[in-house]
Amino acid sequence: MKKIKNISIPAINELVKKIQDEILEGKQRAEIAVENEKTITYWKIGKHINRHLLENTDRAGYGDELFKRLGEKLGIGQRTLYRAVKFYENHPNILSARTKLSWTHYRMLQGVKSEEKRKELEQKVINEKLSTRDLNRIIENQSDMKSNKKTSNLNYPIDRGVPLVYKLKYVDIEDNQVLQIDCGFKIYNNSHEKSISKYEENTILQISNKNGRYSISQSEENKSNIYTYKAYIKEILDGDTIWMNLYPGFNTWTSQKLRLRNINAPDINTKEGKKVKDYIALKLNPCKFVIVKTHYRDKFTRYLVDIFYDKNITDEYELAEKGKLLNLELLEKGLVSRY
Repeated sequence: MKKIKNISIPAINELVKKIQDEILEGKQRAEIAVENEKTITYWKIGKHINRHLLENTDRAGYGDELFKRLGEKLGIGQRTLYRAVKFYENHPNILSARTKLSWTHYRMLQGVKSEEKRKELEQKVINEKLSTRDLNRIIENQSDMKSNKKTSNLNYPIDRGVPLVYKLKYVDIEDNQVLQIDCGFKIYNNSHEKSISKYEENTILQISNKNGRYSISQSEENKSNIYTYKAYIKEILDGDTIWMNLYPGFNTWTSQKLRLRNINAPDINTKEGKKVKDYIALKLNPCKFVIVKTHYRDKFTRYLVDIFYDKNITDEYELAEKGKLLNLELLEKGLVSRY
Protein backbone atom coordinates (compact mmCIF):
# COMPACT_ATOMS: atom_id res chain seq x y z
CA MET A 1 0.00 0.00 0.00
CA LYS A 2 1.33 3.41 -0.96
CA LYS A 3 2.00 5.56 2.09
CA ILE A 4 0.32 8.96 2.04
CA LYS A 5 2.67 11.71 3.00
CA ASN A 6 2.12 15.07 4.61
CA ILE A 7 -0.87 13.97 6.76
CA SER A 8 -1.47 16.40 9.62
CA ILE A 9 -2.25 14.40 12.76
CA PRO A 10 -3.74 17.42 14.62
CA ALA A 11 -5.97 18.16 11.62
CA ILE A 12 -7.17 14.55 11.51
CA ASN A 13 -7.85 14.58 15.24
CA GLU A 14 -9.82 17.80 14.88
CA LEU A 15 -11.87 16.27 12.05
CA VAL A 16 -12.56 13.15 14.12
CA LYS A 17 -13.70 15.35 17.01
CA LYS A 18 -16.08 17.30 14.75
CA ILE A 19 -17.57 14.10 13.36
CA GLN A 20 -17.99 12.62 16.85
CA ASP A 21 -19.73 15.80 17.99
CA GLU A 22 -22.08 15.64 15.00
CA ILE A 23 -22.92 11.99 15.74
CA LEU A 24 -23.62 12.81 19.39
CA GLU A 25 -25.77 15.82 18.51
CA GLY A 26 -27.62 13.73 15.93
CA LYS A 27 -28.43 11.10 18.55
CA GLN A 28 -29.61 13.80 20.93
CA ARG A 29 -31.85 15.34 18.25
CA ALA A 30 -33.26 11.88 17.49
CA GLU A 31 -33.99 11.23 21.18
CA ILE A 32 -35.68 14.61 21.51
CA ALA A 33 -37.76 13.90 18.40
CA VAL A 34 -38.83 10.50 19.77
CA GLU A 35 -39.80 12.03 23.12
CA ASN A 36 -41.66 14.82 21.36
CA GLU A 37 -43.68 12.32 19.32
CA LYS A 38 -44.38 10.29 22.46
CA THR A 39 -45.66 13.44 24.17
CA ILE A 40 -47.95 14.21 21.24
CA THR A 41 -49.18 10.60 21.11
CA TYR A 42 -50.16 10.46 24.77
CA TRP A 43 -51.73 13.91 24.56
CA LYS A 44 -53.93 12.66 21.72
CA ILE A 45 -54.73 9.46 23.63
CA GLY A 46 -55.83 11.59 26.60
CA LYS A 47 -57.90 13.80 24.30
CA HIS A 48 -59.76 10.86 22.74
CA ILE A 49 -60.52 9.27 26.13
CA ASN A 50 -61.55 12.60 27.66
CA ARG A 51 -64.03 13.36 24.88
CA HIS A 52 -65.40 9.82 25.00
CA LEU A 53 -65.96 10.15 28.76
CA LEU A 54 -67.74 13.48 28.30
CA GLU A 55 -70.13 11.80 25.88
CA ASN A 56 -70.96 9.14 28.47
CA THR A 57 -71.15 11.14 31.71
CA ASP A 58 -74.66 9.88 32.39
CA ARG A 59 -73.58 6.25 32.69
CA ALA A 60 -72.69 5.29 36.28
CA GLY A 61 -69.35 3.54 36.72
CA TYR A 62 -68.58 3.86 33.02
CA GLY A 63 -65.15 5.41 33.54
CA ASP A 64 -63.76 2.55 35.64
CA GLU A 65 -64.94 -0.07 33.19
CA LEU A 66 -63.66 1.95 30.23
CA PHE A 67 -60.10 2.23 31.57
CA LYS A 68 -60.09 -1.47 32.42
CA ARG A 69 -61.17 -2.51 28.94
CA LEU A 70 -58.84 -0.08 27.19
CA GLY A 71 -55.92 -1.36 29.25
CA GLU A 72 -56.71 -4.94 28.31
CA LYS A 73 -57.18 -4.25 24.60
CA LEU A 74 -54.26 -1.83 24.17
CA GLY A 75 -51.76 -3.47 26.49
CA ILE A 76 -51.28 -0.11 28.24
CA GLY A 77 -51.42 0.20 32.01
CA GLN A 78 -54.61 1.82 33.32
CA ARG A 79 -52.52 4.18 35.40
CA THR A 80 -50.77 5.42 32.25
CA LEU A 81 -54.15 5.95 30.58
CA TYR A 82 -55.41 7.91 33.62
CA ARG A 83 -52.35 10.13 33.42
CA ALA A 84 -52.74 10.66 29.67
CA VAL A 85 -56.23 12.05 30.34
CA LYS A 86 -54.90 14.27 33.12
CA PHE A 87 -52.13 15.43 30.80
CA TYR A 88 -54.66 16.50 28.18
CA GLU A 89 -56.84 18.22 30.80
CA ASN A 90 -53.86 20.10 32.25
CA HIS A 91 -52.46 21.03 28.81
CA PRO A 92 -55.39 21.46 26.41
CA ASN A 93 -53.08 23.23 23.94
CA ILE A 94 -50.62 20.68 22.55
CA LEU A 95 -48.45 23.40 21.00
CA SER A 96 -47.58 24.67 24.47
CA ALA A 97 -46.79 21.20 25.77
CA ARG A 98 -45.05 19.37 22.94
CA THR A 99 -41.61 20.97 23.12
CA LYS A 100 -41.19 21.72 26.83
CA LEU A 101 -40.64 18.37 28.54
CA SER A 102 -40.52 14.68 27.76
CA TRP A 103 -43.63 12.54 28.16
CA THR A 104 -42.00 10.84 31.15
CA HIS A 105 -41.64 14.24 32.86
CA TYR A 106 -45.28 15.07 32.13
CA ARG A 107 -46.47 11.63 33.25
CA MET A 108 -44.76 12.04 36.61
CA LEU A 109 -46.13 15.55 37.06
CA GLN A 110 -49.74 14.40 36.68
CA GLY A 111 -49.46 12.94 40.18
CA VAL A 112 -48.98 16.47 41.59
CA LYS A 113 -52.49 17.56 42.57
CA SER A 114 -51.77 21.29 43.03
CA GLU A 115 -51.89 23.07 39.68
CA GLU A 116 -49.70 25.85 41.06
CA LYS A 117 -47.07 23.39 42.31
CA ARG A 118 -47.21 21.40 39.07
CA LYS A 119 -46.54 24.48 36.94
CA GLU A 120 -43.76 25.51 39.31
CA LEU A 121 -42.10 22.11 38.88
CA GLU A 122 -42.53 22.23 35.09
CA GLN A 123 -40.66 25.52 34.99
CA LYS A 124 -38.00 24.17 37.34
CA VAL A 125 -37.39 21.21 35.02
CA ILE A 126 -37.01 23.57 32.05
CA ASN A 127 -34.78 26.11 33.81
CA GLU A 128 -32.50 23.58 35.48
CA LYS A 129 -32.73 20.88 32.78
CA LEU A 130 -33.68 18.29 35.36
CA SER A 131 -33.67 14.60 34.49
CA THR A 132 -36.69 12.43 35.26
CA ARG A 133 -34.74 10.97 38.17
CA ASP A 134 -34.14 14.46 39.58
CA LEU A 135 -37.82 15.32 39.19
CA ASN A 136 -38.94 12.09 40.86
CA ARG A 137 -36.67 12.83 43.83
CA ILE A 138 -38.15 16.33 44.21
CA ILE A 139 -41.74 15.05 44.01
CA GLU A 140 -41.08 12.31 46.56
CA ASN A 141 -39.40 14.76 48.95
CA GLN A 142 -42.32 17.17 48.70
CA SER A 143 -44.75 14.29 49.24
CA ASP A 144 -42.86 13.26 52.35
CA MET A 145 -42.96 16.84 53.65
CA LYS A 146 -46.71 16.96 53.11
CA SER A 147 -47.15 13.61 54.85
CA ASN A 148 -45.06 14.75 57.79
CA LYS A 149 -47.26 17.79 58.29
CA LYS A 150 -50.44 15.81 57.99
CA THR A 151 -49.33 13.04 60.35
CA SER A 152 -47.80 15.08 63.14
CA ASN A 153 -44.22 14.41 62.04
CA LEU A 154 -44.67 10.64 61.84
CA ASN A 155 -42.45 10.74 58.74
CA TYR A 156 -43.95 7.55 57.34
CA PRO A 157 -42.53 6.75 53.88
CA ILE A 158 -45.55 6.20 51.61
CA ASP A 159 -44.52 3.95 48.71
CA ARG A 160 -47.34 3.12 46.32
CA GLY A 161 -46.84 0.52 43.63
CA VAL A 162 -48.67 -0.62 40.50
CA PRO A 163 -50.28 -4.09 40.11
CA LEU A 164 -49.13 -6.41 37.34
CA VAL A 165 -45.85 -4.57 36.79
CA TYR A 166 -42.78 -6.82 36.78
CA LYS A 167 -39.11 -6.85 35.95
CA LEU A 168 -37.15 -9.38 33.92
CA LYS A 169 -34.49 -11.46 35.57
CA TYR A 170 -32.10 -14.21 34.51
CA VAL A 171 -32.66 -17.34 36.57
CA ASP A 172 -30.47 -20.45 36.81
CA ILE A 173 -32.41 -23.41 35.40
CA GLU A 174 -30.49 -26.66 34.92
CA ASP A 175 -27.17 -24.79 34.68
CA ASN A 176 -28.59 -22.37 32.11
CA GLN A 177 -29.39 -18.68 32.48
CA VAL A 178 -33.02 -18.25 31.38
CA LEU A 179 -34.77 -14.88 31.13
CA GLN A 180 -37.88 -14.95 33.30
CA ILE A 181 -40.61 -12.60 34.50
CA ASP A 182 -39.96 -12.03 38.21
CA CYS A 183 -43.39 -12.18 39.85
CA GLY A 184 -42.03 -11.93 43.37
CA PHE A 185 -42.13 -14.54 46.17
CA LYS A 186 -39.53 -16.50 44.15
CA ILE A 187 -42.18 -17.14 41.49
CA TYR A 188 -40.90 -16.85 37.92
CA ASN A 189 -42.75 -17.13 34.64
CA ASN A 190 -41.42 -17.92 31.18
CA SER A 191 -44.67 -18.78 29.42
CA HIS A 192 -44.23 -15.73 27.16
CA GLU A 193 -40.67 -16.50 26.11
CA LYS A 194 -41.02 -15.03 22.63
CA SER A 195 -42.61 -11.83 23.89
CA ILE A 196 -39.89 -11.14 26.47
CA SER A 197 -36.88 -12.30 24.46
CA LYS A 198 -36.51 -8.87 22.81
CA TYR A 199 -36.01 -7.17 26.18
CA GLU A 200 -32.97 -6.98 28.44
CA GLU A 201 -32.68 -8.06 32.07
CA ASN A 202 -34.23 -5.60 34.57
CA THR A 203 -36.61 -4.22 31.92
CA ILE A 204 -39.89 -3.22 33.55
CA LEU A 205 -42.99 -4.77 31.95
CA GLN A 206 -46.72 -4.13 32.27
CA ILE A 207 -48.93 -7.20 32.00
CA SER A 208 -52.54 -6.95 30.86
CA ASN A 209 -55.00 -9.80 31.32
CA LYS A 210 -58.10 -10.18 29.18
CA ASN A 211 -60.17 -13.28 29.81
CA GLY A 212 -57.09 -15.25 30.80
CA ARG A 213 -55.04 -14.09 27.81
CA TYR A 214 -52.01 -12.04 28.70
CA SER A 215 -50.36 -9.28 26.73
CA ILE A 216 -46.96 -7.82 27.60
CA SER A 217 -45.56 -4.37 26.94
CA GLN A 218 -42.65 -2.34 28.26
CA SER A 219 -43.69 -0.11 31.13
CA GLU A 220 -42.64 3.42 32.03
CA GLU A 221 -43.13 2.73 35.72
CA ASN A 222 -40.18 2.87 38.11
CA LYS A 223 -38.59 -0.23 39.61
CA SER A 224 -39.96 0.89 42.97
CA ASN A 225 -43.49 0.21 41.67
CA ILE A 226 -43.08 -3.55 41.26
CA TYR A 227 -44.00 -6.28 43.76
CA THR A 228 -47.51 -4.86 44.21
CA TYR A 229 -50.45 -7.26 44.36
CA LYS A 230 -54.18 -7.64 44.63
CA ALA A 231 -54.76 -9.58 47.82
CA TYR A 232 -57.51 -11.17 49.90
CA ILE A 233 -57.62 -11.49 53.67
CA LYS A 234 -57.18 -15.06 54.87
CA GLU A 235 -56.68 -14.56 58.61
CA ILE A 236 -55.80 -11.61 60.82
CA LEU A 237 -53.38 -13.06 63.37
CA ASP A 238 -52.75 -9.94 65.43
CA GLY A 239 -52.30 -6.18 65.11
CA ASP A 240 -49.36 -6.37 62.70
CA THR A 241 -49.40 -9.85 61.14
CA ILE A 242 -51.89 -11.13 58.55
CA TRP A 243 -52.20 -14.26 56.41
CA MET A 244 -53.18 -13.27 52.86
CA ASN A 245 -53.80 -14.84 49.48
CA LEU A 246 -51.99 -12.79 46.85
CA TYR A 247 -52.22 -12.80 43.07
CA PRO A 248 -48.81 -12.50 41.35
CA GLY A 249 -50.45 -12.89 37.93
CA PHE A 250 -50.48 -15.61 35.27
CA ASN A 251 -53.23 -17.56 37.07
CA THR A 252 -50.92 -18.07 40.05
CA TRP A 253 -51.80 -17.61 43.71
CA THR A 254 -49.62 -17.63 46.80
CA SER A 255 -50.48 -17.63 50.49
CA GLN A 256 -48.13 -15.59 52.68
CA LYS A 257 -47.83 -14.53 56.29
CA LEU A 258 -47.20 -10.77 56.02
CA ARG A 259 -45.91 -8.28 58.56
CA LEU A 260 -47.12 -4.67 58.43
CA ARG A 261 -44.11 -2.46 57.76
CA ASN A 262 -42.78 0.15 60.20
CA ILE A 263 -45.24 -0.56 63.02
CA ASN A 264 -45.31 -2.61 66.20
CA ALA A 265 -48.64 -3.66 67.72
CA PRO A 266 -49.27 -4.57 71.37
CA ASP A 267 -49.27 -8.26 72.24
CA ILE A 268 -52.43 -9.99 71.05
CA ASN A 269 -53.07 -11.32 74.57
CA THR A 270 -53.55 -7.79 75.88
CA LYS A 271 -56.65 -5.62 75.70
CA GLU A 272 -54.79 -3.15 73.49
CA GLY A 273 -53.60 -5.90 71.14
CA LYS A 274 -57.12 -7.25 70.64
CA LYS A 275 -58.32 -3.70 69.97
CA VAL A 276 -55.85 -3.31 67.08
CA LYS A 277 -56.85 -6.66 65.59
CA ASP A 278 -60.54 -5.74 65.79
CA TYR A 279 -59.85 -2.38 64.15
CA ILE A 280 -58.04 -4.04 61.23
CA ALA A 281 -60.92 -6.49 60.78
CA LEU A 282 -63.42 -3.61 60.85
CA LYS A 283 -61.56 -1.78 58.09
CA LEU A 284 -60.46 -4.64 55.82
CA ASN A 285 -63.24 -7.22 55.98
CA PRO A 286 -65.81 -5.04 54.09
CA CYS A 287 -63.32 -4.61 51.21
CA LYS A 288 -63.67 -6.73 48.11
CA PHE A 289 -59.86 -6.92 48.06
CA VAL A 290 -56.84 -4.86 49.14
CA ILE A 291 -53.57 -3.85 47.54
CA VAL A 292 -50.34 -5.09 49.11
CA LYS A 293 -46.99 -3.42 48.37
CA THR A 294 -44.22 -5.75 49.49
CA HIS A 295 -40.76 -4.73 50.64
CA TYR A 296 -37.83 -6.69 52.08
CA ARG A 297 -38.18 -9.55 54.58
CA ASP A 298 -37.79 -9.38 58.34
CA LYS A 299 -35.64 -11.70 60.44
CA PHE A 300 -38.48 -14.25 60.49
CA THR A 301 -38.53 -14.24 56.64
CA ARG A 302 -41.95 -12.57 56.57
CA TYR A 303 -42.42 -9.98 53.87
CA LEU A 304 -42.82 -6.46 55.24
CA VAL A 305 -45.77 -4.78 53.53
CA ASP A 306 -47.92 -1.70 53.19
CA ILE A 307 -51.65 -2.35 52.80
CA PHE A 308 -53.89 0.04 50.87
CA TYR A 309 -57.65 -0.31 51.21
CA ASP A 310 -60.97 1.37 50.44
CA LYS A 311 -64.23 -0.57 50.44
CA ASN A 312 -65.70 1.80 47.82
CA ILE A 313 -62.97 1.28 45.21
CA THR A 314 -63.27 -1.85 43.06
CA ASP A 315 -60.54 -1.18 40.48
CA GLU A 316 -57.14 -2.50 41.53
CA TYR A 317 -55.14 0.26 39.77
CA GLU A 318 -57.25 3.01 41.30
CA LEU A 319 -57.01 1.38 44.72
CA ALA A 320 -53.22 1.23 44.45
CA GLU A 321 -53.13 4.94 43.60
CA LYS A 322 -55.84 6.30 45.94
CA GLY A 323 -56.35 3.74 48.70
CA LYS A 324 -55.89 4.54 52.40
CA LEU A 325 -52.66 3.26 53.94
CA LEU A 326 -53.57 0.98 56.84
CA ASN A 327 -50.11 1.15 58.47
CA LEU A 328 -50.20 4.93 58.69
CA GLU A 329 -53.80 4.97 59.88
CA LEU A 330 -52.94 2.68 62.79
CA LEU A 331 -50.13 5.02 63.77
CA GLU A 332 -52.32 8.10 63.51
CA LYS A 333 -54.98 6.48 65.70
CA GLY A 334 -52.35 5.74 68.32
CA LEU A 335 -53.19 2.02 68.18
CA VAL A 336 -49.61 0.95 67.40
CA SER A 337 -46.11 2.31 67.87
CA ARG A 338 -43.49 3.11 65.22
CA TYR A 339 -41.05 0.25 64.66
